[in-house]
Amino acid sequence: MRHLIATLLSAVLLGSGLANACESLGENMHMGSIVSIDRAGNTFVILDAESQKPIRFIASKAALITLSVNDMVEVSYEVVEGGGLRMLNLARL
Repeated sequence: MRHLIATLLSAVLLGSGLANACESLGENMHMGSIVSIDRAGNTFVILDAESQKPIRFIASKAALITLSVNDMVEVSYEVVEGGGLRMLNLARL
């Protein structure tokens, strides 16, 4: 029952547009495959492994240099003013 409630709550939060961390990883963490990189805009997008939804992260130019589409990554982030997600740490899986 607890798992069902947590799953439903996650679905509601994701549906409302809020960035919800992957439950299995912990707070402010997402894991997924990189689907696009915008080096000019300093962002990349992953397809979240848990929700199967795209999530955009703001990153430094230096971090973006090392990334490639289809890389499987784990991202820790912070929410910035305006609701964007800024990458703090990234690990390739």
